[in-house]
Amino acid sequence: MGLNAAVLELLSTHCRRSEPGTALAAGYPDVLVPAEDMQRIMGTKSFPRDKSALAIKRTHGGMVQEVFDAEALFDSLGYTLNVIDINATRGCEVIRDLNYPADLGSYDLVFDHGTSEHVFNVGESGLSLARAVKIGGFLVMHLPLAFMDHGFYNLNPEWFYALCRHCGFKIAFLSGWSAKEGYFPTNISVLPERAHVSMVAVRHSEGSKGYPIQDLYA
Repeated sequence: MGLNAAVLELLSTHCRRSEPGTALAAGYPDVLVPAEDMQRIMGTKSFPRDKSALAIKRTHGGMVQEVFDAEALFDSLGYTLNVIDINATRGCEVIRDLNYPADLGSYDLVFDHGTSEHVFNVGESGLSLARAVKIGGFLVMHLPLAFMDHGFYNLNPEWFYALCRHCGFKIAFLSGWSAKEGYFPTNISVLPERAHVSMVAVRHSEGSKGYPIQDLYA
């Protein structure tokens, strides 16, 4: 999955730490941020580049100019990066199948920038990731709202609200986003092409067991 400049800005604005913390990414976060955006957001262009940059560029269609090192980036935000995935494509991932309930550990930041929509049991994926966040920690998601023929699912904003209510989170930021339009309200009638929902939420309690129920029916 590719971490773009918009999501990096969310991480930098909402989730920076002064004390060392731990982060869990669902899928390895290829940092596909142009150097000028890295300078603007993080204050430097001098992050080390990813050693697999050439292969990553091919994976993402060859249009990527820069691929920065994800571990160095998360370290600069105050986190040691851990990664789970269904395959160990980069060699550092812990293998987890998010189709099934999973105890993933406990982290200061859990980050899903385009994995849950590829998990057939998307509800279990969301719950397992949310429950891995420590009290006071962050859940950051950037998942498709209207991105056809990409993963299994496009997710309505209500999915994010229900997940956060159920698991004891307060939403700090939630907006629609597309590469062409930037951020936009999620309640508009016509969505941009390849629209996503970007969310930052902070955990304040353990929440509830079981599964969320949509407010309309609760």
